[in-house]
Amino acid sequence: MTGLFLFFIAFSQKNNYADSLKQVLLTTQDDTIKGLTIATLSQEYLWKSPFTSLYYTNMGLELIKKPSVKTKFAISNNPTLYSFDILMYENVALASAQQRNDSLAINMIFRALHLAEKSKDKYDVPRVYGGVGLVYSAIGEHKLAIEYYKKRATSYDPLLDEYNRHFFLASIGQSYYELGNADSALAYINKVYSFFHLPENNDYALPDFYLGKIYNKRGDFHLALSYYKKSMKIARDANLISDLSDPYLGISETYKNLGQIDSSVHYAREALGIAVYSLLPNQSLNATTALASLFESERQFDSAYKYQKMSTGLKDSLFNKEKIKQVQNFMFSEQLLQQEIMDKQKTYENKIKIYSLKEKRTPEGYKPIVSLITKKADMNVEMAVRDNGNGIPNKVVNKIFQPFFTTKPTGQGTGLGLSLAYDIVKAHGGEIKVETKEGEYTEFIIHLPFINN
Repeated sequence: MTGLFLFFIAFSQKNNYADSLKQVLLTTQDDTIKGLTIATLSQEYLWKSPFTSLYYTNMGLELIKKPSVKTKFAISNNPTLYSFDILMYENVALASAQQRNDSLAINMIFRALHLAEKSKDKYDVPRVYGGVGLVYSAIGEHKLAIEYYKKRATSYDPLLDEYNRHFFLASIGQSYYELGNADSALAYINKVYSFFHLPENNDYALPDFYLGKIYNKRGDFHLALSYYKKSMKIARDANLISDLSDPYLGISETYKNLGQIDSSVHYAREALGIAVYSLLPNQSLNATTALASLFESERQFDSAYKYQKMSTGLKDSLFNKEKIKQVQNFMFSEQLLQQEIMDKQKTYENKIKIYSLKEKRTPEGYKPIVSLITKKADMNVEMAVRDNGNGIPNKVVNKIFQPFFTTKPTGQGTGLGLSLAYDIVKAHGGEIKVETKEGEYTEFIIHLPFINN
């Protein structure tokens, strides 16, 4: 009963809601309370922090592997519990799609749909139809997204599901825009606009964002800016930080169209900072590409080269044919997941050849070396990454894991990379430390605990 009491106390908290649920998870031994808490945390972080959502879905999938738990959940009258595995697979798919792990996203969403077709809840299938549409939209397959959105829209009683009906109508509008059909996009978004500006529903930024895109495309730049800024306010008020990157980039594009390059650069950098902080590779790629183009148009080749290099690295990470992502003790410790093949990489790799700045930045005779060593250390795995660079000055080495700390010039670094690495390692029960000597090397050492021996 203590776990149940804490669970409902957590639900009653206006502030520190997620922290309260995490405390429940740490203290309860009741599998039912664990399941409800994991499901809530997975959903809570799904759009705010997909990486964190994946952490909790993995926890949920490990929990339901126990035969006793699986049986207990199956006979429950609580839809969250008897459809628990469906919800977990669906959330894995949606979080993975946001991080552009396309193969995993497609695999998991259709696994969820297969389970939903056997579910005793008639609403599981239409709910997962919506999830399939969202996955297809996230990976750029907008025709397929519309097909499943429409299946979803016609499968529920609108009177019982008014919010979601409007949500998926807006999503259809989004996909029509991405397909180049701005008129259909505008028609669908106008259908839902007033609904999402009712006080009880004013937590969804997409309609205003896409109206901004539509009017920017039509050349009504000042109207576009007003819609982008409305979408930013909605996202901020709803504490959806990850939803701010796209509006910032939209404003950047609009200012570029107005010939206000300094403002355009400012908003593109803000978009990049948010995308990096929220671990959103697509948005990071869009922002770095925009910044490279802006600086190239201004003939600031030093900055253009830097952002083009970042952009190419992101494309390589997303589209590399040879890349195999190992998700160990995170989602499926037994699987190696083949990243989806994309042939566009060569086009982007060739573009940076126009820049010839790299050589002058490298001291004569210097050959950069990065080594990675992994080994077992007691009940941990140890990973050591070492380079032969300039090292880190003693006066700043104790600050490098602090959020927003950077030694780079203003505007050239977010100061979030090592801070995020620190938080991720800590979230998995590990530790990260640094050893460095100025002028010789820097070495980062990570310890992560083994799970289930």
